Amino acid sequence: MPCIQTLSAYWARGLCLTPGDFVIYWVGKAATYYGIGAAAAKIVNCILQDARAVMTISGPSEYGVSLSLPRLIGKTGIFHIFMPEFSEAEKEKLDHGAKILGETQAAIIHDGELVG
Repeated sequence: MPCIQTLSAYWARGLCLTPGDFVIYWVGKAATYYGIGAAAAKIVNCILQDARAVMTISGPSEYGVSLSLPRLIGKTGIFHIFMPEFSEAEKEKLDHGAKILGETQAAIIHDGELVG
């Protein structure tokens, strides 16, 4: 089991691995799409088991565009959005980023249909 030995070596040295790293080493491939698949599987599992877990998931926001924010999820979807407290400078940057996303979205989507 070279995978387990590799992970144990990381942990023994005090290095932190993310779930994506775990999947990459577990599968034995150096490809990030395995981490994306693992994240998607975790989200689906939380919904199917009504785990009511807090996860950073992209979804509707008060800005009119989807943002990745901590959300409480379970079998009916998103129960609650935890909006982090931002400094004034951070809030301005978030407002600016959301505005750019909105403008980009408006340029490629009309009446719910992708243009182009």
